[in-house]
Amino acid sequence: MKLFAALRITPLCLLSRYAYAQDSYAVKITDIQGASFQSPFSGQYVEVTGVVTAKDRYGAWIQEESTGDERISTGLRLFGNLASKLAQVGELVSVAGRVTEYRSRDNDLFLTELDQLSSVRTLSTGHAIAPLILGVDRIPPRNQFSSLDTGSDGWLSFPNNVTLLESVNATLRPDEFGLDFWESLEGQLVTVPFPTAANFPDRFGSIWVYGDWPVTGQNKRGGLTIHTDTHGVPPAHSEAILVGRPLDGSRNPKTMMGMKLANITGVVTYQFGAYYVMPLTAPEVLEAPSTEVLPSTLKSSAHACQLRIGDYNVENMSPRSRHIPRIAEHIADYLHTPDIVFVQEIQDDSGPRNNGVVSANKTLQALADAIEKASGGVKYHFVNIDPEDNKDGGAPGGNIRVAYLWRPERVSLLPGLPGNATLSTLPVADEDGNVELSYNPGRIQPLHSAWEETRKPLAAAWQTTSGERFYTVNVHLSSKRDSSSAQGDARPPVNGHAERRLSQVNVTATFVRSLLDLDPNGSVIVAGDMNEYLATRAVLRPLSAVLHDANEAADVPPAERYTYAYDQNAQEIDHVFVSDAIAQRSRGLSSGVEVEHVHVNTWGQTIGSRASDHDPTVVRLWVCDPEAGQPILATFPSCLVPVTEYVVKNEDAGARVRRAFVRRQVASGAKAPLPRLGELVALRFPGVPTGTSRAKDVESRRNWPARSKPYKPARPSPLARAPTTGGPTLESQVQMFDFPPLLTIANDVSRAQEPPRAGAVATQPCNIWETYGWNPDTASYATQAEADAIRNYGCPIIVGPRARGEEHLAFFAQGWQVSETTQDM
Repeated sequence: MKLFAALRITPLCLLSRYAYAQDSYAVKITDIQGASFQSPFSGQYVEVTGVVTAKDRYGAWIQEESTGDERISTGLRLFGNLASKLAQVGELVSVAGRVTEYRSRDNDLFLTELDQLSSVRTLSTGHAIAPLILGVDRIPPRNQFSSLDTGSDGWLSFPNNVTLLESVNATLRPDEFGLDFWESLEGQLVTVPFPTAANFPDRFGSIWVYGDWPVTGQNKRGGLTIHTDTHGVPPAHSEAILVGRPLDGSRNPKTMMGMKLANITGVVTYQFGAYYVMPLTAPEVLEAPSTEVLPSTLKSSAHACQLRIGDYNVENMSPRSRHIPRIAEHIADYLHTPDIVFVQEIQDDSGPRNNGVVSANKTLQALADAIEKASGGVKYHFVNIDPEDNKDGGAPGGNIRVAYLWRPERVSLLPGLPGNATLSTLPVADEDGNVELSYNPGRIQPLHSAWEETRKPLAAAWQTTSGERFYTVNVHLSSKRDSSSAQGDARPPVNGHAERRLSQVNVTATFVRSLLDLDPNGSVIVAGDMNEYLATRAVLRPLSAVLHDANEAADVPPAERYTYAYDQNAQEIDHVFVSDAIAQRSRGLSSGVEVEHVHVNTWGQTIGSRASDHDPTVVRLWVCDPEAGQPILATFPSCLVPVTEYVVKNEDAGARVRRAFVRRQVASGAKAPLPRLGELVALRFPGVPTGTSRAKDVESRRNWPARSKPYKPARPSPLARAPTTGGPTLESQVQMFDFPPLLTIANDVSRAQEPPRAGAVATQPCNIWETYGWNPDTASYATQAEADAIRNYGCPIIVGPRARGEEHLAFFAQGWQVSETTQDM
């Protein structure tokens, strides 16, 4: 018995799976692995020698010295109780068994292993195999997964599932392709140096990482974004690797995108549709990124033609959904209550209960009420079309659909008859040649086979407060359910329901094209959850042929275009497309389209902390052309603010007063949002003569005597204390006029003066003034140098985006104290 224990020879009577040993002959691990995906010894019984590098309860891994051929792995998986019980890490063992190619699912790749083990003999102890350092000894390629991912879109090419990788069993090209690279390391001990997590853990606790080596599509957060590179083929991010369950029983950390981890050492294997590194122990967290998400910088414009559009998949929202307050907070505080919000995954009033209810008015009202509460008074109207019961996909009984929320003081639906679940809306021209919809809002070909068990798109025709028309389509295309693993046998990988999405895109594009045929200069916005990457051009091509991707129009960096995270990829599956007219509008030198993806969910601390699995997007754009010489409406904080001077200058007598207002957005007694730094004005309005009844009427209604009473706001300003000198108040409703207002600013502030700090009092009086008029050629009041000098010294300034119809006019009265809150504005 002592001799048996020393040699670790297992008699055949103890083998549970076989009754007899098979004849075997000695080979090397490299002979078994070979230079292809499958072993040339598959099905044969062999005896092989190697050093045990790791083990788990199902077996162990052994490894031998490298031959210098990078195509051939020097490691091997041993499967069976003999290996898990008798082989110890650091021992040189001789093992007899059968070479097999194993996979648990049809689309998995094969894992070369030794099973039906008949003997495990320890030859010596105290051995150590140095791990291969990825990024140093071997560098993962930044390319496609496989040479079989042919087509203009590489691994995302359509049609897909054209070839089976294992049927081809090609010779490995590890320097070129990701699957070949990881296959060439199958069973080997490796180290991932300085790993960065690309996403949350999956449901099994495995985490996607990349190490200290070159990667593609790295965004500022540290994730890897799918996009189309300069060569026109989207990168596959095959340089990332899954880190599985630690072999010592410890637990991987709960990662988030961009988290820095300690070095990971483990063995490479293939399981559950992907290549893994099985770590010897769990890595430590070295640095976690901040979970603070900055709100959008795209604030509201007072110009009727410039609107902000929000898009948000709110993930199966019903009237009783616990995440309604958080979604409302996102829309109010992070998107700043856009003028229109496209929402997807609105469930009916009974939620997931399959009881025949199809109305979603309670759901939408609950969301609108929550936004009003979160925003301090912003009221949204909403509209949707009830579907037929259980005909639009999603959870049975949930009847998810798309819907619009809008702010009635900014936009309104064109008058018209709304459609229903089965009626199809069409663009038509009225007797004056203006385009409207036959049903407004209405569904686009809801009975078309493309929309079977899928959410139908909702088209709407709108008008601005100035009467200009524009059009929207809210979409939620079929999901990617039934997709195959990106690292599986099918090449290119199966893109679930891509054919259906292509058909849906065709139907939507045909509708848009018919609208633009009637109005080639029409302003059209198509947005929503399209469940497809823009890099899958074959699917989205019909839509991109008639519209522009808003990200492209806004020149958003490709790596920052993401609203979703899955596997190792940050993804943009929520899109906004705009027509030529919108894409080409601009003010001065600035783009007419601005886009921000607000990462309130993909940057969450844990996957459970998210309000939705999608991030919202906000877009600021022009739906109509600003009139030549149109005054730019100044915007003001919703709280009362002081003004030092109001002068009605006697010039251009008799000019007509325009009907334009900036309305109060915060209900009485509600919490006001912090205004931007300053946001106080001193204006003179040409176009209103003094000494006339009209001028007196304007002044009396506004009650702005020059220095008649001290400043006494209705409640304390959240920005600063009252000025030391008296001054009147400025109401939150402001009358504007035919001509741009003259801007009074200080032009002689010393550049050597220290800018005011929080809690400090400006020491230099801002009492040397010069008047600037609106310059339509530069679309601004002051040169950049003048604006910068003014901005730095606490006197009247121009803040916010320049030349976009949203000039914020700001002023600090002499002696006014700057509060701490200005640091965050």
